[in-house]
Amino acid sequence: MNLKLTLWAVMLLIGYTSYAQPCNMQPNASYGPIPACDGRLTNLYGSASGTGISYSWSGPNGFTSTVQNPSFMLPKTLGTGDYILTVSKAGCTSESDTVFIQTYGPAVSSTLRLGGNAPVCIGDSISIIESNYFPTGWVHYWFGKKSLIEIRGIITISNATLADTGMYYHTMTSYSSQCYSDTIGIRVTAADILATVPPIPLVVTVFPNLNAGPFTRTVFSTSLTDSKYQYQWRKNGVNITGATDSFYVGTSTVDFTTGDTITVWVKRLDKCTIDSTSAPNIINTNVGINSAINKSFSISPNPSNGIFRIKGSFSEPVSLQLMNLLGEVVYSEQLESKSLTNKEIALPASIASGTYILKITSGQQTGTATISIAR
Repeated sequence: MNLKLTLWAVMLLIGYTSYAQPCNMQPNASYGPIPACDGRLTNLYGSASGTGISYSWSGPNGFTSTVQNPSFMLPKTLGTGDYILTVSKAGCTSESDTVFIQTYGPAVSSTLRLGGNAPVCIGDSISIIESNYFPTGWVHYWFGKKSLIEIRGIITISNATLADTGMYYHTMTSYSSQCYSDTIGIRVTAADILATVPPIPLVVTVFPNLNAGPFTRTVFSTSLTDSKYQYQWRKNGVNITGATDSFYVGTSTVDFTTGDTITVWVKRLDKCTIDSTSAPNIINTNVGINSAINKSFSISPNPSNGIFRIKGSFSEPVSLQLMNLLGEVVYSEQLESKSLTNKEIALPASIASGTYILKITSGQQTGTATISIAR
């Protein structure tokens, strides 16, 4: 009797105990888009039959998710491998499906830069270069201001103008995968394509007869006297050796003679500036100055401390101009008298020590003398 009760109790217990059973949930794992590209957004898709189902994903590089259809960025070079989908439901044995993802694409960082000749002048060529360049195996896509598909990571804008300024973009893909790299851009500005500056207005001033004696020295001075210029004086179109200052001092019958032409070539050191050449100065026996007036006056003392006297007689009232060797007027005075008897000239203290040219004009006659100031 006790044995029968025991067996009945065991059978009753078995009838009320449930075991997990296969439920034929038919999990299915897939992904997209295809191909899967390094560093790009990828979607995993999970499905199963029935309701009340839980989803769990695991994959390479520690990837996990409990979302049915997760989206994530594939890590560069580390995203290839098996992605396992596990589905579960109360009272059912967990089931799984696996999808293998092969990642592709250029796992590189990339930058754009202008060619080494930038900035360029309008009409020149300027290049934009992708840093990795990849001469083979890749297709480079350029778009923005210029659309182009080519096999090199460089484009050249020929005969560039200001219309070529703006944004240029680049991306690339390998022939095998069709996965695109990051899109990057660079802006070409007006500071990269420079307008051409016209020739510099150029005037040469001549100061002849700087000293007495068997030879006459003449100073030629250009109107441009800034450090941003480069100079070259020429005689009859040929460079004069060593004459690379803003002024040139030559001796007649030694450095030049009647009929020679003296010119100066000036280049501004800025880019895109057209060089300038002065009009020719033709040498003649008097170098354009009336020599008689030079004999009609005297200056003393010379050198002086800035105070000196002029003695002479002229046909008309006299005007004085004191110029430095660059041709700049540093002092001027208008005299009413035609006759100067030890006329005292006191130069301002601001006029520094050095050599100056005193120009005396009386009517149509002009004479010059070199004076030295020693403060």
